[in-house]
Amino acid sequence: MAPDFADAWNNLAQVRAEQKRWGEATQALERAVGSLRLARYRELQQRIEEGMAVQASLKGRATPPPTPVSARP
Repeated sequence: MAPDFADAWNNLAQVRAEQKRWGEATQALERAVGSLRLARYRELQQRIEEGMAVQASLKGRATPPPTPVSARP
C-alpha cells in the first residue's frame, strides 16, 4: 500500500492558505483529510474557509481612490 503523504498535503494546504491561494489550499487539504490526523486537518480547513469568506466580503467593498494633490484645498 502506497503512503498517502497526508502531512505533506496538510503542510502544502497551510502554505497556500497563508498565501491566500484558497482554491489550491482546499485541493491540497482534500488530499490530507483522509488520514488519521483528521481533527487537525479539519481545523485548517475551517481557517481556509473563513479566510475565503473574509476575502470575498472584502472584494465587495470599494475603496475610493485617493484625492489628487491638485484637488486638495
